[in-house]
Amino acid sequence: MALRQYSSAVTVGTPIEYTLNSFYSPITIVLIPGNGGTMKLEYKVVDDSNWVTSSDGTVNSRTEIVIESPTRVLRFTATTTDGRVEMIRMWIRYRRINQFNSI
Repeated sequence: MALRQYSSAVTVGTPIEYTLNSFYSPITIVLIPGNGGTMKLEYKVVDDSNWVTSSDGTVNSRTEIVIESPTRVLRFTATTTDGRVEMIRMWIRYRRINQFNSI
């Protein structure tokens, strides 16, 4: 088991998309709007679904969001001023075991 960390500046007018190749809950996301700015988190459950805004909506101060259900893609958007996003999640790699070993 390992922790995956992600941190990035979010520029106004340039949303950042983050694809989750595997999901292990929980995922903790911190939205950090710039001074006087706002940010929002949107997600897709599957690749071809519509974007859904998180229940926190648009935030204007440092906000922690915990996601505990399967999600495929996250999108972070800053409005009016640049912001920052930070994320941490557990990641587990399973080793495939050959169950057909000869006896």
